[in-house]
Amino acid sequence: EEETLRIAETITALIRSGKHRYRDCTVAVPDEGEYKDALLSAFSALGVPCFFDEKKTVFSNPLVSFVLSYVDSYRKNFERETFKAFYKNPLISTDKDFLDEFENYVLTYNVNYDRFKKPFTFTPEGGDLEKLENFRKYVCSFFDIFDVNAAIEKADAKDKMQDFSLKLSDAGLYEESAVNAQIYDAVTGVLAEADEIIGAGALTPAEFRQTFINGVYALKLSILPQYNDAVFVGGYKECALVKSKFVFAPGLTSAVPGVKDDVAFLT
Repeated sequence: EEETLRIAETITALIRSGKHRYRDCTVAVPDEGEYKDALLSAFSALGVPCFFDEKKTVFSNPLVSFVLSYVDSYRKNFERETFKAFYKNPLISTDKDFLDEFENYVLTYNVNYDRFKKPFTFTPEGGDLEKLENFRKYVCSFFDIFDVNAAIEKADAKDKMQDFSLKLSDAGLYEESAVNAQIYDAVTGVLAEADEIIGAGALTPAEFRQTFINGVYALKLSILPQYNDAVFVGGYKECALVKSKFVFAPGLTSAVPGVKDDVAFLT
């Protein structure tokens, strides 16, 4: 912790000189997990913005959960809890109050399985039956045929994912924004590979789900900084890809070879 605090103090001094920016600094670590907490603590204490290069899994992303909940809703014939995961996905709607109202209607009038395919006829107290019914029809229209790519296009997922990335960035969630910005192409790439594997044959929804999950498990996105001003923290290999004026390497000792022998350390 003393070492990471000293790094944070040195970076702060460089910034206060008025001659440098945070993005001019890189911290190269042999094991990111070992240093992450200490670096975060030191950087947070001194207000140093930072970006950790990490492999990101994508199962929690709205587009991935959209695909899985779509497939599961089809597989389970609109089972209430499974279908809820689909219609509450932000690619379907971000109006949380209305979605809660829709869910309350479903619970109050015991809508489940095939009953989702039938018109809503009960007028809820203080609710808008027409709006609820229009939303039911809209959500169910995704399932006229089983077609994941068509569902993604119908949801306008590409534009919405770009919008989500901008909102995450505006909120200061830069790493989440950087990951989200890559998801659409990554997921559609998995679907395209699945189509090639399937060829002329057709998979059941259950088989398609497993094929998709296998592809997503292999999707671990390595994100380089995509925003203006922050200290980059990563492994030696990743740091070699980042242009910076100052490189800090915690954990190195006098046992490390001299400069003349380690000029290729980060190149």
